[in-house]
Amino acid sequence: MKSKKDIAQLTDQVMNSLDGIQRAETQPFFYTRLMARMEGGTLNGWNRWMAYLSRPAVSLALLLVFLVINGYLIFNQLSAQPEMTPAASDYAVMQVSYLDDNPELP
Repeated sequence: MKSKKDIAQLTDQVMNSLDGIQRAETQPFFYTRLMARMEGGTLNGWNRWMAYLSRPAVSLALLLVFLVINGYLIFNQLSAQPEMTPAASDYAVMQVSYLDDNPELP
């Protein structure tokens, strides 16, 4: 066990270490920002929706869903048979003149 002299010396060291201590100060306008945050505690629907989507589990699940859908669409497109395009002769070419149908125009 330590002697009373050692304990007194340690106590003096601890008390001397507190000599240079200063009061903590806040940043400018801290109280104003704090009051604004406390008064604006209610969240509207958009903020709640964004807070829900910003959760890591939800965002990773949505990312996984989009990746699965994209992979499904890409693999279906690769496995589909290419369609035959019709030749240009299959289309009828027709000229229409609106001036011939309307005798009132000069």
